[in-house]
Amino acid sequence: MSRLKAGVTLMVCLLCLVTSGCSSRLGQEELTVRQNAPPEANEHSLMIVTTRGRSQTRAALFSRERSTRTDYAKALISLPSEHADGRPGAASNNPDGRQRQVTVRETDYFESDDAFLSELNTRAQRLSDDNREVILFVHGYNTRFPEAVYRFAQFFHDLDQPAVPVLFSWASGGRLRDYIYDLNSAAIARDALAKTLVELSESSVDRISIVAHSMGSWLFMETMRQLPRHELRQIAGKLETVVLAAPDIDVMPLRLR
Repeated sequence: MSRLKAGVTLMVCLLCLVTSGCSSRLGQEELTVRQNAPPEANEHSLMIVTTRGRSQTRAALFSRERSTRTDYAKALISLPSEHADGRPGAASNNPDGRQRQVTVRETDYFESDDAFLSELNTRAQRLSDDNREVILFVHGYNTRFPEAVYRFAQFFHDLDQPAVPVLFSWASGGRLRDYIYDLNSAAIARDALAKTLVELSESSVDRISIVAHSMGSWLFMETMRQLPRHELRQIAGKLETVVLAAPDIDVMPLRLR
């Protein structure tokens, strides 16, 4: 895929991503692992970095609560072959419905950032020399963890580009009335995102593309702003594309002197 075509595809997918926020809400139970999936399903294994606390329910992986440490996980998501662009569906308890819905096939935790980075490097090495790229998605305000997982899986599938998909999920409360909670959670997540960006720049990937949505755009910009100059240069050396979708930041006029 050419760079130009990839860029156009990325923007189309982002429009689908933003409009998909109007779909019905997903609950924590939507991450329950299901064994049955149609043979023609499309599967994507997402790598996850998060500042959320682990859920008391193992299948849910992470909750809305903030953690005092950065955590790591992965999830294998299955999308039906007739999946419509921009329309993530919830998993279905109906065996027939599974053929038409997004399902979770596997989930697991990484017990350390070293284990996470080791798998990241392994996945990058499996890609061709021209495709060693990571797509980092930072979700926005009012986003439950299952929603972040499903939407990123949908987005990555629609993008149709060889890369390692990494989700950065901060502790959004997942409710409209939680704006202040979300803003504070995003602020708390800045150090974790900074560490993630530095580690990605030190990994075996050649290019890093960032997609940040809503309040995730604020988090990304504040994180880049606080980075030491040498780390900023290091990350910029591999930065391929940055897209801020529906950014929760003011547009400031540029004044040239």
